[in-house]
Amino acid sequence: MKVIALLLPLHVTLNYLNTIRSSIPRGYEPYYSQSQRLICLVWKHSYKTLNAIKEFAKRLPEAHIVTSDIRRLKSTYELEKCHVPCTIVGNVVIVSSKTLSNLGGDVVKACLALTYRRLRTIYVKELTEGQYRVAKLQLLYGVDESTTTYREHGLTIICDVKRVYVNPRLSTERLRVLRSCTNDDRVLDMFAGSGALTLLLSTKLTQGIIVSNDLNQSSIHYILKSLAYNARMLKAPVILLNLDAKQLPGVLKPIFTVIIMDCPHESLRYLLHAFRLCEPDYCTLHVYVVGCSQDKVANTVKHLINEFKEFMNHSCRVEEPIRVLDYAPRKYIYRATITCKRLQ
Repeated sequence: MKVIALLLPLHVTLNYLNTIRSSIPRGYEPYYSQSQRLICLVWKHSYKTLNAIKEFAKRLPEAHIVTSDIRRLKSTYELEKCHVPCTIVGNVVIVSSKTLSNLGGDVVKACLALTYRRLRTIYVKELTEGQYRVAKLQLLYGVDESTTTYREHGLTIICDVKRVYVNPRLSTERLRVLRSCTNDDRVLDMFAGSGALTLLLSTKLTQGIIVSNDLNQSSIHYILKSLAYNARMLKAPVILLNLDAKQLPGVLKPIFTVIIMDCPHESLRYLLHAFRLCEPDYCTLHVYVVGCSQDKVANTVKHLINEFKEFMNHSCRVEEPIRVLDYAPRKYIYRATITCKRLQ
């Protein structure tokens, strides 16, 4: 296939990249050359497109236009398709420090600026720290404004990526949890984070109630904003609590038919407290755990349940854990679903 390629040096200004992104029609693919350190944009060949690209190339003397067969182009410049692993939260993009060290800051900025039209800010995630699970972020590009909004399943989530735990990659998992609930469930979300699951549940549970808890005051602040923004779509009442999960049995009655524990590194520490909040006849617990395999996660959860037997009034069955996300090399986040029924 004959194509037109625009070769750009990596030191080209981001303002120039933004001009290309906003003015030339979609259809290009960003490529990156490791050996020659350049970014390449490719369009299907046409004289109209060629003339448009020539006009833009005049603004930057170092830009170079090539018309060639796509295979010859790739072999000449040793081009690899430029894919930058990242998390997109509205107009904020977060990349890992490992990605930055592998590709280099110039490549990351150029490829993301050309790929995402709504891009405002790029942050580099160094680590997740503290009991609030908040990411430590360093500004790489754009405006240092960490408050943003993003859409998930028709809802608008308002959050601050520097102050609140937020993970849009769990959107499919949240939908699975929603589908497992019934209209009259009484739900406790022990670690609410950005509140995305709380809002989603509130759109379905017409006869139920949702209690959403998080120790982070910023989480409660932004969940309130999201609830107000999406008020017309919500059906179930939502109660917000700002407590340590260990304190919940002293504040709430054991009335919950569904308990969600989305804090993979800490969930098992709070499992006994969750059992004390289960409805006496029936309850389902969704416990998120970091582990190496399904069997190890299932055995760990079963072992804990056996230790707690003397304190429980339920018989429990652990379903086969479901792998939700990749967490690290050979480590994954699993959801272990525990079904509890009254002892006969």
